[in-house]
Amino acid sequence: MADEHEKVWVICGPVFHKKTPRLWLGEDDKGEILVAVPDGFYKIIIKESDDPKKPDVLAFIYPHAILPSKNRKPSKSKGYPHEEFLVSVDEVERLTGLDFFTTLTAAEQEAIEKEPADEVWEDPGEYKLLE
Repeated sequence: MADEHEKVWVICGPVFHKKTPRLWLGEDDKGEILVAVPDGFYKIIIKESDDPKKPDVLAFIYPHAILPSKNRKPSKSKGYPHEEFLVSVDEVERLTGLDFFTTLTAAEQEAIEKEPADEVWEDPGEYKLLE
């Protein structure tokens, strides 16, 4: 994406539903440090647009495990069905308790955060990993 759009920022992190981990790795009785397993993770991808106060934004929430679904939306992507995980930035903020785009005014934040993107910019599955 950076090759295509020059500048891209990616923010990602865990999502714990109800703000409390339900699953932990490790064995406390053996003196191991327990590590919380998130229910999913969020990813926000930002790129510049013609309006510096309104960048293009994609926000996703991916569940920890993706189960087959009869209601799965058809994917426009050739690979992974990223579109079905598009959400608003407001939804990411609600689930994580974080606040993004804090240097913008409330009106500017609302314009960016309120609605999810209609589609993924391009198929991220087509990008090749660097070797």
